[in-house]
Order: sequence, then C-alpha cells, then structure tokens
Amino acid sequence: MTGRRLTLVLAALLLAACAPRTEPESERAQETPGRIIAVAPGVVESLFVLGAGDRVVGVGNYAHWPPEVEGLPRIGGLYDPRFETIAGLEPDLAILVPSEAELSRALEDLGVEVMIVPHESIADVERAISMISGRLGVPERGEQVVAELRRGLTPRRTPLEVRVLLSVARQPGRATEIYAGGEGTFLGELLSRLGASNVTAGAQELYPRLGFEEAVVRAPEVVLELQPDPVDGEAAEGWRTDWRVVAGEDGPCVAIVDGSHVLLPGPRLPVLYRDLEAALEECLGSVPGHRAR
Repeated sequence: MTGRRLTLVLAALLLAACAPRTEPESERAQETPGRIIAVAPGVVESLFVLGAGDRVVGVGNYAHWPPEVEGLPRIGGLYDPRFETIAGLEPDLAILVPSEAELSRALEDLGVEVMIVPHESIADVERAISMISGRLGVPERGEQVVAELRRGLTPRRTPLEVRVLLSVARQPGRATEIYAGGEGTFLGELLSRLGASNVTAGAQELYPRLGFEEAVVRAPEVVLELQPDPVDGEAAEGWRTDWRVVAGEDGPCVAIVDGSHVLLPGPRLPVLYRDLEAALEECLGSVPGHRAR
C-alpha cells in the first residue's frame, strides 16, 4: 500500500470518529431503489451481504470486496468524488456515512436521495445493516445478517488478560508517532470482547495520537499493527524492527493483522475478530508471566 493510501485510510477513520453522531433522518416512503451508490467500503460490503449487489451501480475507490465490486464504476473517495461519473450512473439512492456530509449535500442538490448510516461502533454496524435492509425492502435478511454478526462476535469465554496497543495504519520506518484504536472504536470493542486491556484506556479521543516513547511507557505486552493491505513476512519485519529500536529486545510482542477487512466497520467484523484473537494467542507464549495468571 502506498503512503498516500495509508494516509487516506487513517484520515477516513479519524473523520468518521469526529463526525456528529446524530440520528439519521427517517426513511422516506418511496419506491424501492434500484440504482444505488456507496463510497465507504463497509457500506458496499453490507449491500452485497444483504443480497443487493445487483442494485449497486457505483462504489468508492477503496471498495474491494466481494470480488464482484471490481467490475463496477468507481465514483471516487472521501476527498475526490467523481460527480460527472455519479451523474452518468443516474443513481436513485446514495448510502453514505456521517463523514461524507459534503458529498451528501451535493448529491441532494442533484436530486439523489441520500441515506446516512452510522459507521463507528459495533452497534452502529448493526443499526446500519437494519436501516439499509429496511430501505431496500429486505428487513428479514437484515435481521439474519445482524444475528450472524452477533454470533460471530460472542465475547470470549476465557479472557485474554494481556495489555494491547492497537496501532492503526502506521507505515514502517516511521517510529515517531502512532494513531491507536481507542476503547470507543469498533477496534477497541473487539479487543474488549476478547478480554484484553487497551493501553489507551482513559484517552478522550477515539483514535489517540501517541508519540512512540509514550506508547512504550504505556507498557503494552502486545502491539497489533493493523494494516489494510496484505503484508508479507519480509515487510512485517519493518514494523517489528521499529519496536526493537525503541523498546529493545524485551519490548512487546508485535503481530501484524492485515487484509482488506481489517479497518472496516462492516459485516466482516467477525473475520477481524478471529484474526485479532489468533494474533493475541500467538503472542501470549512470549509474554513473561502470562501463563502464571
């Protein structure tokens, strides 16, 4: 992944976190939409999981799952929407997230119906799926998807009692600052369900920014480097080297959790949940004193 893409991914997360958490407008009593666009990858994925993929006519630049989206027109991203492309697609519904308020106003000026769905916490994901399925006329399918999501995110029976830092979309070799997943984010919520402790506890920001030395002082036993693109073994060593330089050989266990699902609040959260659990379990053998707890 390029540095620019990583920056955009992180910026999108921060904007979503800072966006007003107001309740979306009531659904309009209109005909069931047949031509839908969405920018946020998590929303795109929800549409396909709900069985509405055949109604999606345009997606954001960073939507890559399921594979069917690769053949769809790209309508830009948070900072560079392609209004000419959008107009040519003649959508009758745009499903957006709170951070896309500017795009929302522009589309409404073009006469496109806009639905804003919440997009930060696990509860937000459930509510968004219910809202979308209701507007599309498939509420029963929405209930099924939400039920599957809840089953896949069942709190771990035996807590993983370990102190964890969730490092979000950091580029290797830049051991200066970190954006961390806080307790109130979907990332922090997943960590809590695994019974692990978040070293950013008490931070006011959803994605607190930490200096590298400050992160070390918080004494994480495990650092999970969360990356939205696949990382090979050789590249992974770059992230681990950064921590060895700052924290020494006795520093935290560093694991890479990577893939297109990693930073997306959406229907693939159970996949991320299992990945986080597997990474923590793998690290626990190297955490001093953990077995004695």
